[in-house]
Amino acid sequence: MQSMDWQTLVTRVAKKEPPAQGGWSAFVTAWAAADILNPVMTGFLNASCDTAMRGWPCDAEIERLRDQFAHETNPARLKGIAEAVQIRITQYPTHIHLGQWTQPMAVRRNIDGIVSAPVTVLWNVEKKPR
Repeated sequence: MQSMDWQTLVTRVAKKEPPAQGGWSAFVTAWAAADILNPVMTGFLNASCDTAMRGWPCDAEIERLRDQFAHETNPARLKGIAEAVQIRITQYPTHIHLGQWTQPMAVRRNIDGIVSAPVTVLWNVEKKPR
């Protein structure tokens, strides 16, 4: 395992060579919920070979389902397509979920308006007199 800054990681994972030659075999990252709302937005579901996320998964079925999802407007059919994507991703995994987390936050009693969000937002915050 090697710790590194994000810029170094992004450069290194672009290489297809083995780790001994400056490439990589796995890396850990996190996504906010807004980045993974559906099969089209979820970057790690991209299985379009050389244009996919690092690791370059290549699966025509996943890509067919993602394209179908992108063009569908009927909510009931969207749900069925999303379920098919979930089944296919168990057969041809493009990534592995290691878990979910929530960032704890502590706020003084005289602070109001904190928005519950996947990232820290500082609008709507009001400091009341003690």
